[in-house]
Amino acid sequence: MTFHSVGNFIIPTDSHIFQRGSNLSVAILAQAATTKTFGSTRALAMHSAREHGYRKKVRYFAVGDTCHVCLQLFHSRTRLGIHYEKNEKCYATVRACWPPMPQAVVEELDLADKAAETCLRKDGWWASKALSPALQLYGPALPPALSHDATAMWHKMQTKRPSDVLACENMHGRRVNSKPATVARETSILHVRALVIVHFFSGFRREGDIHDIIGQRVAISGEHIFTLSVDLCMKRQHADLAKPGALPWWQARAASGQIVCAGGGPPCETYTAARYHALEDGTGPRPLRSASDPTGLPGLSRREQLQVWIGDCLLRFLIDLLSILAAMGMAGFLEHPQYPTWCRHLSPASIWTMDAIRLLKGLQCFAVVSFDQCTCGALGKKPTTLLLLRLPQVRSRLLQQGLQGRCQHLPGVHDALIGKQSDGTY
Repeated sequence: MTFHSVGNFIIPTDSHIFQRGSNLSVAILAQAATTKTFGSTRALAMHSAREHGYRKKVRYFAVGDTCHVCLQLFHSRTRLGIHYEKNEKCYATVRACWPPMPQAVVEELDLADKAAETCLRKDGWWASKALSPALQLYGPALPPALSHDATAMWHKMQTKRPSDVLACENMHGRRVNSKPATVARETSILHVRALVIVHFFSGFRREGDIHDIIGQRVAISGEHIFTLSVDLCMKRQHADLAKPGALPWWQARAASGQIVCAGGGPPCETYTAARYHALEDGTGPRPLRSASDPTGLPGLSRREQLQVWIGDCLLRFLIDLLSILAAMGMAGFLEHPQYPTWCRHLSPASIWTMDAIRLLKGLQCFAVVSFDQCTCGALGKKPTTLLLLRLPQVRSRLLQQGLQGRCQHLPGVHDALIGKQSDGTY
């Protein structure tokens, strides 16, 4: 396997890349790749840290050598960071009590760690070598995550030691630099004649939806913004995006500069984690996909196979369209449920593990943010992930809600959303 540097992100490129994407997406994104390759993941990691300033997320929370959740002394900050990586409960509690440290503080701590790690390497040890066993300490520990005390502590620390944008960006795997003028940007300036935004899979029009919010706005330059809502439920004949002619037609609109932004949430009924409740308690519809069988489990009925096929068609439709918008210098988004960590032992399928999505995330013009919808006023928690194309303010605003986009409410406030209706049907 070799690795390529694309924009400001490093991605693997091998014979299986984009195996579930389309040839069009591969062709567009392959043009963005440089010739810089790496023979191993270790060489890739060293390059990304040295040239792009990447740091692990735990580096923004690891202070000293003691875990204040389980009260263990690890004798070094490096070992403490490894502990956070391996122990999700401690790491989640620390993030709930403390905001990420500012970039300058992290750099200062990393320099001190580097000096200690250099001494270890001179003696023939790895930088993470544990020279002494961890010790169990006694005393007050941090309050549990999602508690009132944890929330109060987080806000006090944010006031005392405010974080910065760069730290938050690096936590999500992206170093933000000023972006020079590009061919895509110049292309958008030359081709844009009207500001048309398309919301695919929008559902029926309702107050407060994307169409409603954008529809009455006027651009700073005085141009009117036209918003289109496209969904099968509203216009069956012309809004069936699974038809063979739908994709080429919308591709032509995007390639000609007639669309400045497009996006949506492809149907997630075949991916939803609610299906895994059937494996846990024996109720509800069964899973149709898995991590090893992302295009459908063996033994599906004809109706289930059709569900999977339509879901794949609509997802590829939006991936292809975002690829064109990226090349044209336009904007867009893709919304889908967050990877269900609670049932990862069941190997669930998720679009966020697809090679096509990973490759898009690697481009400098894309960003990713995960958040809980309750922080934006929804009744349920519903963890969601957005793939954003040139929409940095959306990401910034979401991270300002709750605890950096995460639920700040007490346990039991939200009802679990498992796809079940009030009458007991799914």
